[in-house]
Amino acid sequence: MSDLRKFFFDDVRDAPDGTWTVARDVPLALEILSVQEFDVWSLDHDIGMQILCKECNAELWLKDMDLSMAKFKETEAKFQNGCIHYETGTVLAKWAVEHMQVWPEMIVIHSANPWGAERMHAILS
Repeated sequence: MSDLRKFFFDDVRDAPDGTWTVARDVPLALEILSVQEFDVWSLDHDIGMQILCKECNAELWLKDMDLSMAKFKETEAKFQNGCIHYETGTVLAKWAVEHMQVWPEMIVIHSANPWGAERMHAILS
């Protein structure tokens, strides 16, 4: 198993061990995957989303001031997939479908975001 070439895509979590090639953002992941083949991929979805950008954060705070349930639900729905200004694992999955010549033997989506993980799985299937 140590001969496997392994790719780990996550901005927060560390790879299981030092045998993985790690990318912390989409541009680096695309750079790596453009020139290297891997047997195993482990992918996250919410890259860079643990902190919302200034634009999304401002909108979130403005809507939080209006305590109506309708506004709360609208805000929750908009941000359930994170900040729209960051590239996510979905971008990586779409790129892979369009550009990959040789696919890994195994792809694991380890995202805690069920919507993002489901979207990536559907794209990669």
